[in-house]
Amino acid sequence: MKKISGAIILLLTVALCLGQPVQLTADSQPASSNVRVAEYPRVTSDLRAMFRIKVPDAGKVQIQLGKTYDMVKNDQGFWTVTTDPQVAGFHYYFLIIDGVQVSDPASESYFGYGKMTSGIEIPEKGVDYYTIKNVPHGDLRSKWYFSNITGKWRRAYIYCPPGYDNNINEKYPVLYLQHGMGEDERGWGIQGKVDIILDNLIADGKAKPMLIVMDQGYAEKPVNKSALQSGSGLDVKNDYRGVLVDSVAFNKRVRLLWIGIGTAEPAGLYKAVNGFHKSLLEAGIRHVYYESPGTAHEWLTWRRDLYDFAPRLFR
Repeated sequence: MKKISGAIILLLTVALCLGQPVQLTADSQPASSNVRVAEYPRVTSDLRAMFRIKVPDAGKVQIQLGKTYDMVKNDQGFWTVTTDPQVAGFHYYFLIIDGVQVSDPASESYFGYGKMTSGIEIPEKGVDYYTIKNVPHGDLRSKWYFSNITGKWRRAYIYCPPGYDNNINEKYPVLYLQHGMGEDERGWGIQGKVDIILDNLIADGKAKPMLIVMDQGYAEKPVNKSALQSGSGLDVKNDYRGVLVDSVAFNKRVRLLWIGIGTAEPAGLYKAVNGFHKSLLEAGIRHVYYESPGTAHEWLTWRRDLYDFAPRLFR
């Protein structure tokens, strides 16, 4: 009888304790976003997501990942499905059990869509700028403070670069980085991997050591958003209180105006941001315009944005 390695014995023991049969697929790996010991969801070499969950009494189980997939039940009560190939990056998803949307207990939990959700990391081949490496690492810290404006306690997350606590007399520039709608101050640190991206950029000498403050973005005052609605373009005289009227003065005062968008964003949003970019060109406003190829309104777009944006700061 052939010997079985300790790792396989451990895997079998864990799976049996969970009451799940072990059916590993050689062409797939557990998603890095899974909770420990969870073998599913899995990601195949062609970036399909494989799901399996035991719900013996359910009448219908689905996975909502971009689109909704019907799962198939076997005689042991396990529901399975393999999706279409997915775009690389991080994606929220849900289980739908008899019409009720719930989180997958095999996934870590993430705050998105205004609630806790499941998420799956689809690996991006040939890219490692948001992968943990053997480089000096900074810290991601949280800080509670009372806001006199909102009258409530608020929490900010702060990225401190490597060596921050050892250089108490050094002053660092600060980037204030906000999350998107439906997310919160945890998003950039957890889904966005901001600390890993900055650690790697700083280690490569591509970005200046900086503090990054990530606060909850739901206490802002109303602003003029007409320049970014339904591709309406830019009203140089009236938008942004007229600061764009004198392009020469604006270009002297502003060191960096940066705009980013994914090429697969919803058509209306892409048209609006791209139209804003073209209007700035026509107005003679110097700026950087970046497009993330093949990604939509999702975290890989924003990781790429940060990777392009951060090295341009504080030079």
